[in-house]
Order: sequence, then structure tokens, then C-alpha cells
Amino acid sequence: MEEISLNTVCKCLIFCLVKGALFLGVDVLFAGRLFLENDSPFVLTAVVQASSGEVIAQQTILPAGNRLESERSPTSLDLPSSPQQSMTPYTVVWQCAGGAYFSICRNVNSGDYIRATLCPGNYNCPGKRK
Repeated sequence: MEEISLNTVCKCLIFCLVKGALFLGVDVLFAGRLFLENDSPFVLTAVVQASSGEVIAQQTILPAGNRLESERSPTSLDLPSSPQQSMTPYTVVWQCAGGAYFSICRNVNSGDYIRATLCPGNYNCPGKRK
């Protein structure tokens, strides 16, 4: 019978744990975090609501401007977690500076990448573009 070293066993165990975490889903890696991109020409506020409708986070995000898609980086927004009840799916409401709705994304999960113009809405804000 061939003898297996402790080093080989440890490497195998680490590989299996990492592969298992990736296989179980991105939610393990991005629990309680959304990636938001304001790809509109307006300054928008992303308001995140839990499944109960409670506002749990909000952040004003400047427009991406004329940058190439490869140069854009989303805003990472950490969200609170509640071990007593599920807070997902989230709703992300994109609001204009005056409070008017730009767009709304429903059924958002932790780790999702949300762009303002890919959510259903009217895609317009009263006033000037920034």
C-alpha cells in the first residue's frame, strides 16, 4: 500500500474546500454586497430595500460618463444581514436628485451587478444632465 504524505492531504483538502465554495455559488463570496453602476448621464441615488420593503442602504453615485466599459468599476455597497429573517430578494430603486424615479430593479440577490439603465424605468431625470 502506498503511503500518502500529510502535505498531499492538506493540499487536497484546501483544493476541495475552495472548489466547493465556488461551486456552492457566488453568494458565499459576496454575501450582503451589491455592485452598482450608474451608467446614466444623471447623478442618481441607489436606494436598496429588503424583501420587507425596509430601506437598508442608499448611496448617491455619479454618472459613469464617457469612460469605456472596460474602464468602469462598480460601486460596492455592503448591506446589513439579519440572521433571523431573509432580506433577499432586494429591490434597488434608482432615484434622480429631486426624488423622481429613474428605474427600479426587483428580485436582486447578494452579489448582483446592477446597472441603472438595465432596470425598468423611464430613464429620465428632470433638470440638467451632469
